[in-house]
Amino acid sequence: MERYVLGLILGCLLMGSRGSMQLANGQVIPPQVLVSNQKVEMVRWILQPGEKTPEHTHRLDHIWVVVHGSRLKFVTSNGAIRIAEEKTGLAELVRADGVTHSFENVGTDKLEAISIDLK
Repeated sequence: MERYVLGLILGCLLMGSRGSMQLANGQVIPPQVLVSNQKVEMVRWILQPGEKTPEHTHRLDHIWVVVHGSRLKFVTSNGAIRIAEEKTGLAELVRADGVTHSFENVGTDKLEAISIDLK
């Protein structure tokens, strides 16, 4: 399983940042689904400054890999807010908590990250 996930990450990173369908600032940008099968769902988030994600919930543990970092504002469905500097190269296992949230790029750089939900 480790080799499978590492292979998926490396393959996505090698694909590079292709042009995205970015909208004007303040818009909600859905993720690009890279892989979705019985074992894993992998999506790529690309957000320009001011853009945000739709609300979503991680019901399973997931791996978060930051390809190009920026400052993010995470907002949960109950209104809790957390600001985080997501640094380029960060990779972490995030335990599922079932909390619905969204995040917004409040930094000055583009954010590119890959989220891998383990099924």
